[in-house]
Amino acid sequence: MSNQNKDDKVHKYCIRLLFEDKNVLSKHSSEDVSTARNEFELLLEKTAHQTTTSLPPKSSEEIRTNRPEKLARDASIRRRTGIKKRLSMTVRKSRPEPSKPERSEPSPESKENQKLKHENEMLRLQVDELTTRLSKFASDKLTDGNPNFADLSDKNRPTKIGEKFGMVYDEEWSDAYEEIQSLLKLSDTEVYEVLLNIVIAGDRFCREVSQSQLSSIEKGMKEPMLRPQWFSDGKEYSVAELEASPNFTASLKKFAKDFRRGTAVASVVPLCTIFKDGKFKELRDWDVYKMESLNLYIDACIECLWLMNVQDPPMYITCLNKGDNYEPAHFNMFLVKGKEVEYTVWPAVFLHEGGPLVSKGYVKPKEQLQ
Repeated sequence: MSNQNKDDKVHKYCIRLLFEDKNVLSKHSSEDVSTARNEFELLLEKTAHQTTTSLPPKSSEEIRTNRPEKLARDASIRRRTGIKKRLSMTVRKSRPEPSKPERSEPSPESKENQKLKHENEMLRLQVDELTTRLSKFASDKLTDGNPNFADLSDKNRPTKIGEKFGMVYDEEWSDAYEEIQSLLKLSDTEVYEVLLNIVIAGDRFCREVSQSQLSSIEKGMKEPMLRPQWFSDGKEYSVAELEASPNFTASLKKFAKDFRRGTAVASVVPLCTIFKDGKFKELRDWDVYKMESLNLYIDACIECLWLMNVQDPPMYITCLNKGDNYEPAHFNMFLVKGKEVEYTVWPAVFLHEGGPLVSKGYVKPKEQLQ
């Protein structure tokens, strides 16, 4: 018999001896029982050692690899056995709905009060609307044609135009003066006269255009409003033009002026071309397009003069004639000092005719004899 079989036999004997048949203990001496216990304990230690050494420890990689298989087996067992996780549910008693108050019919007095409140509210809204319209009307009357009320956000307001006009004298005027004198060999007085006449003629030209343009704008705004048209299937349906009321005419003029002033810059380039091709020919028979500095001077003058003339009321320029007394409040002296004017070099600009000064002009006084 091998040692393994012998150990198993002893093992079984000890188990039966110690646990199954307690009567056997009484038939053996204490020495035999003690020997059996010792052999049993040795056998247990040997068996535990063999079991531990026969199964090597698992690595973490094996544990991670076998875990999905274990989870799959557990899930399969749950499906076969019908085990499912059950959610807890809470049952509460519902609250009774509050009873709705019975709707009572309004009394005749209540209906009358509601009607009066509604009429009062409508009257209040009408008063607010009329107050707003009256305030706007008063504001329009105050600012319409009143140059003392200027829109500070407007880049082309009168004060800015006056500053720009003064810069033309400082820059473009000087360049044009040198170009004319060098190319045409004119005297200083003749050059001053040519440059000033361009300003005077340009102001008259812009004033005439502004008046005709305003009439065209008013006509274009008036006809569609008083004579509306409808076209259908190639036919035109309209009525005779109605007569404009005074209120309509006043509003039309105001809106036409505002529109012209707000879009005045769009007319600058065409007006410069028209002036050089037409009006300037009445002054000098020169090919202005071959004279770069003079060309730029005319463009700068027409731009400023046009913006002056679309203001409401138009801005105003003035010159002193030969022999007039010098006005230090409106003009600066040019080259020499004196009390009597010989000629004007650059005009003074006013907010409107008879209005306050915007920018000073320049005059050349007569030289006083010592």
